[in-house]
Amino acid sequence: MTPPRGALLIVAALAALLSAALWVPLGEPLRYLRATLPAGAFLGSVALSVILFVLRRPLPAAAKRLARAPRLGFVVPSLLATALFALSWAGSHGDRASETGLLPQLVFPAVSGLFAFAVARYGPAVQRRGARYFRARDRLGARIRFVLLIALTTTVSYQLGRMLGVSDKALTEQLLVLVGMVAGYLLLAPGPQKAPRP
Repeated sequence: MTPPRGALLIVAALAALLSAALWVPLGEPLRYLRATLPAGAFLGSVALSVILFVLRRPLPAAAKRLARAPRLGFVVPSLLATALFALSWAGSHGDRASETGLLPQLVFPAVSGLFAFAVARYGPAVQRRGARYFRARDRLGARIRFVLLIALTTTVSYQLGRMLGVSDKALTEQLLVLVGMVAGYLLLAPGPQKAPRP
């Protein structure tokens, strides 16, 4: 299904509304895990990661079925990405919803939905145009690329902290998330598929 004209604005609006409307309930699982587990902040985040890992197949499968819906099915993957990101973001930023970086913290999870939409819509074209890059990148192997991603985001985090300091924590965090998303796509997304030999 081809998204309609203005799809990016529709996704942005719905993802922002979802994030704002469900900020409190989506943040509760992580807040609960942090409050009940020993070493709460760390183990709560780990527990939430394990839960999301277990759901990594059923959730996209359900989203795929819903995405077949006429007219607005194209927003389903973006709204799922927004909700999953908000589980962590709202849980760890619940008391900071009114802070603003690039966007208010309350609606920042919508960026994840917009990124998912952009990858779905423009990813194949990016991969065709950057085929040489992706082929060269794939020669490094997935483990090395994962280590590179961690090193890159750690370095960027350190540099952002030095440039912006702690005075603009929301901006620093949001910029780091954006860098992580783009770097994650460029380093870890599956490369273009080779055509099978006859």
